[in-house]
Amino acid sequence: MLIRTNKHQIDSQMEIVLGSNNWKKAQNKVASLYEYVANCRKDWHRKLSHQTCDSAGMVFVEDLNLVGLSRGMLGKHCLDAGFGQFFNILEQTYFVRDVYFQKVDARKTSQIRPN
Repeated sequence: MLIRTNKHQIDSQMEIVLGSNNWKKAQNKVASLYEYVANCRKDWHRKLSHQTCDSAGMVFVEDLNLVGLSRGMLGKHCLDAGFGQFFNILEQTYFVRDVYFQKVDARKTSQIRPN
């Protein structure tokens, strides 16, 4: 007696292997490079926040709409710079070192004020 099987039934019974070993090695290499870049950026943000904290008694930062900036023409560059992460690190560093830090509304901060 001969039983006919459907091709889809055979495929569903077989073990599916996703990617070769070379593909997995490449994925690990890319992940380690991304992690390296993220750690370098975080290190630079910490060093810069400590440097500004040493030189300033108080700091005011514009409360930027980072989502709006990321949708613009230079969105990828704004996200790569990590402004949000830098502002968080800056705020934490100033809090620990007891230096005044405040976020200011972004509207009308670039106006020239009369003396």
